[in-house]
Amino acid sequence: MLIKETMLLTNNIKATAEFYTKVLQLPLIDKSENRVSFSVGHTTLSFLNTSQSNPVYHFAFSIPSNKVDEAHEYIAARTMILPFTGETTIADFTNWNAHAFYFHDNQNNILEFIAHHDLPNDTDKPFSPASIIGICEIGIPVDNVAQAGEKIFEDYKVPYYIKGPRLSDFSVMGDEYGLLIVTKIGRGWLPTQQPAERYFTKIIFKNNGQDKSITVS
Repeated sequence: MLIKETMLLTNNIKATAEFYTKVLQLPLIDKSENRVSFSVGHTTLSFLNTSQSNPVYHFAFSIPSNKVDEAHEYIAARTMILPFTGETTIADFTNWNAHAFYFHDNQNNILEFIAHHDLPNDTDKPFSPASIIGICEIGIPVDNVAQAGEKIFEDYKVPYYIKGPRLSDFSVMGDEYGLLIVTKIGRGWLPTQQPAERYFTKIIFKNNGQDKSITVS
């Protein structure tokens, strides 16, 4: 599954544009009074202006499997990396054969850089914003995880992630290239345990060779 575009909300277009262009140094595609869009590898990341009070999301960027340390150094020089435990800021997801780290953007969205070591995407080039492969995870908070997961499977043919987990309050769907993180509203996001909240989200993705769209409201 390949996530081609995500549309999220922000209550401060100017601050969002500054963070993603100046801190992450992502290419700006479009900016208006009501929308700002950035190029993130194979994904377009868009934010729509809202009057809602500080909508918060979780999403992850895929990076080359051998660039965790370089990416960590790049982000640490520009903003604070969130602690994962009391001893480290890097998460070792053994079951996924992946490493990741987390940080906030201007509106406290929980951003993640993750390297899936089973993917053949090593590179010899130094890490830069151009190294980001695309958005590979987007959180979808729901009232009933089991019902939402079955609907996503039936309507979009997105399978449950073979490496899991599949729990009553948290399920992962898709593959290493693109994952839908279906979580119960109020469940804490790693690593801060900030409760998941439901806000407008639109996800355009390719699955089984077909373009699909999911809208959460």
